[in-house]
Amino acid sequence: MFKLALTLVAAAAILAVPATLAAASKPRSAAIEQTLLRQMNGGPAGHITRLVDCQRAESRDRSFTCDLQSVRSTHLGARVTVVPGGLSTTWAPLAG
Repeated sequence: MFKLALTLVAAAAILAVPATLAAASKPRSAAIEQTLLRQMNGGPAGHITRLVDCQRAESRDRSFTCDLQSVRSTHLGARVTVVPGGLSTTWAPLAG
């Protein structure tokens, strides 16, 4: 029984790899927005971000410029690049 389950899991993983590579090859701004929103609201502070809006940056396939709006209506800019295994985020300096 264990070998059958292991075989099924391995087959599912092998079939999932092409789908994962296709999704990773050209990320969509909606996926980046959802990921950033989940990251920002998933910490110990709770729900801190209301809205994330991302646009492709200067015709680069894997870079995005994002604007995050907090629940207090303050804005924070970020430059996000999709890298293997996740996102690389550079935050804009805070004014003030």
